[in-house]
Amino acid sequence: MGDWIVARNRFRRETGDGGGRKADACLRELSLGLGFRMATGLSDRAIFQQLFPFGLTAIDAEAETAGIAFGRLDLLAARHEIRTLLAELQLPTATTGARQISERRHLSAQQAQAVDLPDLTAP
Repeated sequence: MGDWIVARNRFRRETGDGGGRKADACLRELSLGLGFRMATGLSDRAIFQQLFPFGLTAIDAEAETAGIAFGRLDLLAARHEIRTLLAELQLPTATTGARQISERRHLSAQQAQAVDLPDLTAP
């Protein structure tokens, strides 16, 4: 069974019409019936659009030296958004991933060992 995550993407934080709250409420209700997790997602920030053509995110150290004009507070807010999304995704850490890889290798090695069966062709 897969772990499905739904996140609203490129939403505007301050629309004032309540549309975002309505969409979130609908998604929460759907998540209960369909069994997916909700994540906050990323807002529609100019900094994300400016960094995308360079293959950068706000987390990348090179974002500050890419020659794009944006404010330091914009960069900090964008980084906070990405870190919040990553925390909500609850992805396995390097330690957890290394442990899982080790366990898989151990299990695979056990399964690869020959099974001692009686000789069925012997009289």
